Order: sequence, then C-alpha cells, then structure tokens
Amino acid sequence: MWIRRSILPAALAAVVTLAGCGRQQQPIVSMPSVASMTEMGSQFPTGPAPDSVPATAMVATALLPASAMTSRTPTARTTLAFGKLTFTQIPGIGSQASFGPTGTLYVLSDQPYGPDKYIFAYDPQAKTYTNIPGLASRLAPSPDGSLYAINSAGGLFRYANGSWAGLGGASADVAVDPNGAVYVISKNGQPDGPIYRNVAGTWSQIAGAGARLAAYPDSSLYVTTSGSAIYATSTTAIAYERCPGAASRIVPIAASAGGGFLALGIASYGGTAGIYQFSPQTPGSCANGTYTALGGDGIDLGGNAANIAVLATNGAIYTAPLPAANAI
Repeated sequence: MWIRRSILPAALAAVVTLAGCGRQQQPIVSMPSVASMTEMGSQFPTGPAPDSVPATAMVATALLPASAMTSRTPTARTTLAFGKLTFTQIPGIGSQASFGPTGTLYVLSDQPYGPDKYIFAYDPQAKTYTNIPGLASRLAPSPDGSLYAINSAGGLFRYANGSWAGLGGASADVAVDPNGAVYVISKNGQPDGPIYRNVAGTWSQIAGAGARLAAYPDSSLYVTTSGSAIYATSTTAIAYERCPGAASRIVPIAASAGGGFLALGIASYGGTAGIYQFSPQTPGSCANGTYTALGGDGIDLGGNAANIAVLATNGAIYTAPLPAANAI
C-alpha cells in the first residue's frame, strides 16, 4: 500500500509565456533571468494525492491485432533530419509516444473516439506492435520495465507482468525518474496542479505546480506550466531554475549527448509547433543557453537517453537515435 506525507516546498518561479504560430516556426528567444521574476515557491497549491482517491480498475478492452496500427499509416512527410538526428517513419498513427528503457516505444493510437486511446508497444528490432489492453490518455515507462498510465478520469495505473493495478486517482500527468520514483501532477481544478512524488511506496507533495512533467536520465525533473513556462530541478534536491523560452513539451537530452533538451514550441489555432534544441551555457544548468530551430514540426515529443520520437500533425510517428557524443 502506498502512503502519503508532506515535505517543505522549494522556490519555483512564476510564469512568462511566449507564443508561436501554426507551421511558421517562431524562434524561442531569451527570457528574463530567474532573479528578475516573482518567486512563487511559498505558494504550495492544494490538491488530492493520488492515493487519497479510491483506485479503479483499468477499462477492459479486447486484445487488438498489430494490424490495428500497421494498416493505418499516414503518407510519409518530408524526411526529418535535424543536424545529426535522422528520423525514420514507423507504421501507425499516434497521439502520444514514449520510449521505455530498453528501446520499446509505447504509443497511444488515435482510436477510439474520445480522450482515452488504445495502447500499443512497438518493438523497433522486430518492427512489430503488441496491443496492451486498456485505454489511457498519458503514458510513462518505468526503468524497471513496467508502464504507468493515466486516463481522462484521472485514474493512475501500473502495468506489469501482463496486468494492470489501480494506484489511485486525481492524476493529470505522470513521469518516472531513473531511480523509479513516480511523479504525478494532481487534478485540483486549476490549470497547474500540485506535484506529488512516490518513493518506495510513500507519496510526498513537492514544491511547485505545472501541467506536464518529464523526468530523464540525468536525474532532472522538468515541469512545463499551462502558460508554457519551463522549469528544471534535480530530483535529489528540489530547487527550480527557470529555463529561457516557452514550450508545450520537453525531452531532456542526456549529458553524454550534450545535455539540455529538445522542446516542442507553441502552436496556435490548433496547428503544429516547431522543434528546437536548447544548449545550456553551463552544464547542469538551464538558466542560460541558446536555442536552435531544428526544422520540422509536430504535435508531441517523446524520448529517453538514446532515442527521440516525434508525432507529426497527421499522427505519423517518426523516431531517431540520439548521438552518443555532444554532437546534435
């Protein structure tokens, strides 16, 4: 059973936004430094911890064949090549994609109608899909090979050894760090919800609030807010830095590949957003650095230490290996 406790907050800076527009990629420009912004670390938003809401069962769905994905592959777009990143289209249409630690790509399809979608695991070596029964709106692979999922009702689930376990509710987004700690944004009726962390079965509220999470191999936690502001902190000591620019989705890059992160910019009118690389001025810090427009556009990003996935506007799924050296 997971239990819950509270810990003291650390500082998290307030939101500054920057908008892009449709297919016209707008460069992400420098933002004010952390010191020039209003601190909001003293604001410790209230909201239910996942285990304070009764767990529910994952929705039961019939096992789908691989053809449910492979038979619905969009027409290929212009090959995406960003510096030393060369993307290849894989079969299927997706609405979210996340790489697991062993290279498995977990994909939410665009079916059925509604906010919760079918779940598939893609083996890049065998080039085959396997359906995981159930429906979800968010996925987060874990280093231990399990899979966390959230549905539109806020239910939080863990898939391991062929079955789902309900872990609670009131969840809006989920991420898992390299040590297996689980981070959840709580649904509290506000655009940015409080953040809870589970370590060894114990839930603790940590500082800050946001709309999306990303936890990656260098033990960093990235939080993007509803206003598209970007914050970063070490998972070992919660102390946020305000990163320049604005983004709807972040994929941190491992230190062995140069550090920093890839960012999906801001799209207006329901269009696409440009893809950018942020290179930190100081290793291990995102307070200062430069953005490079990488070309291409998309509606979502996903990745791990070795791979990146981009979902195009038409749902086409593209993947690329990240370089092993500081050379993107």
